[in-house]
Amino acid sequence: IAETLTAFANSEGGALVLGVAPDGHLGTIFVEEDASDALQSALRLCKPPVHTDWYAEEVAGGVVVILRVERSGQLHSLADGRILVRRGTQNVPSDSVMIEQMLANRPAGDFEMQVVPGATRDDLDDTVIDEYLEKRQKRNPRSTIVSKDKLLQQIGALTEAHEPTISGILLFGREPQLFLPQSRAVFVKFADVQPRGP
Repeated sequence: IAETLTAFANSEGGALVLGVAPDGHLGTIFVEEDASDALQSALRLCKPPVHTDWYAEEVAGGVVVILRVERSGQLHSLADGRILVRRGTQNVPSDSVMIEQMLANRPAGDFEMQVVPGATRDDLDDTVIDEYLEKRQKRNPRSTIVSKDKLLQQIGALTEAHEPTISGILLFGREPQLFLPQSRAVFVKFADVQPRGP
C-alpha cells in the first residue's frame, strides 16, 4: 500500500481499491478498523506522510475501501529511501534524472504559492489553461481526469479558496503585468538546434 501511495503522490495522483483481487473479483473484505490500521501502517512507511482520503463503498457482494491520493507538492519516499512513480499500472523506482524533473516541476517555495492581492479566478485565461490541459493530457494520457480548478489547485496555481497564486497569474493570467508589474520573461532564440557559446 505504501509503495502505491507514494507513487501516486509523486505522479498524477490516483485511487487504490482495497478488497478487490487483481483479477477484478472481490478478495479480502476490509472493515473500517482494518482499513484504518492498514492505512496508518502504510503511512508510517512514507516520508513525509502522504495525504490520503479514504471511504468504504458497497459493491455487489461486499464492501471495498477506496484510498484516494492527490498529486503532492512534495517529493515522497519510502522508509528505505526509494522514490517511486506511477508508470501505467506499475509503481517503478525513479532514477536521478526523473527525480531532478520531479523536483523542477514542483513549487520551489512559498513565494510562488502566495495569493495575489486583488486577483480572482476570472483573471486567469481559460484558453491558456485549456491549452495547458490538452498538452498535459497528451504527455500523460493515463493521468487521472480532474476538474480544471482542482488541477489548478494541485499544481499550485489556485488556492482551495479559488484565489490565484503568483505562479497561477504568471502562467495563466490574462494580464499578469497588472498584478505583478515587476515580472518579466526573457526569451532566447537560437539560430541552430545546437547550443553554442562559452
